[in-house]
Amino acid sequence: MYKCKMPGTKRGIYLYIDTISANRFCRLAPTINLIWANGLIIVIATYYTVDIYVNSIMKIICTAFVLFFFTATSVSAQSFTSTNSWSPEELEMANTAKNTTYLNDEEKKIIFYMNLSRMDGSKFFNTYFQDFVNAYNSDMKQYSNFDQLRVNRKDKYYRGLEKDLKDIKGLSVFRPDETLTYVAQQHAKDLSKNNIAGHNSSDGRTVKDRISQYYPRHAMAENLAFGFSKGLANVCMLLLDKDVPDLGHRKTILETSYNLNFAGVNIRKHPGYRYCAVIDFISVPVATR
Repeated sequence: MYKCKMPGTKRGIYLYIDTISANRFCRLAPTINLIWANGLIIVIATYYTVDIYVNSIMKIICTAFVLFFFTATSVSAQSFTSTNSWSPEELEMANTAKNTTYLNDEEKKIIFYMNLSRMDGSKFFNTYFQDFVNAYNSDMKQYSNFDQLRVNRKDKYYRGLEKDLKDIKGLSVFRPDETLTYVAQQHAKDLSKNNIAGHNSSDGRTVKDRISQYYPRHAMAENLAFGFSKGLANVCMLLLDKDVPDLGHRKTILETSYNLNFAGVNIRKHPGYRYCAVIDFISVPVATR
């Protein structure tokens, strides 16, 4: 447990951050950056955890998740121009979750936008990702530390994402899975109920433990995002992966090595971070479904 004094405060205001399983798996301490401005707390806490397992043999991938605290930020933007940049056939192909009854609209959009980024990375970057950046940066202008909060189009994460997405074309799409969504829902409920953040459950179970109960001996992964209720915002921030050294979330969404092809999603209110999004992935031969 890390105890961090909030900078710029007269009273002893502290934030307690659980290191989760960082030392256990990767032996790396978390990087914690705190920004305090005009009553707004922005906490960027990077934990190094395990979130990819292959064929029941644990593969340690040092990834991270970024925690954002916002007062009332709701980033939602989808321009008419961006929608028209994609053909009806492309939009239909990406919308694999449209008929599901167990996902809400924003959860369906997480799968939809992940799919668009895999189908044509460059087009996604130049359309929906730009919509998100414009809306997000516009929201952040109200704060005095705007330069710290904004998505900087000149920084290495933005430029790196642009470069990576240029190489993405015609990857297979993710399809929704009801059982995997149940797994994601249970973890999101646990995170919310216990006001925690991390890949490990409050009872100590790992991603592998949770998913293998239903899908043993499959490649699997999990992405977590905190602070956003909208599907586009969650996908864009995971792809940007700002301050995540190994770009683990971006690699999971755009990966090809383990043939991850099914996803379960849950977005839920969280007492500490406003919202949490849990996205679980598995690899299953389509012919067996």
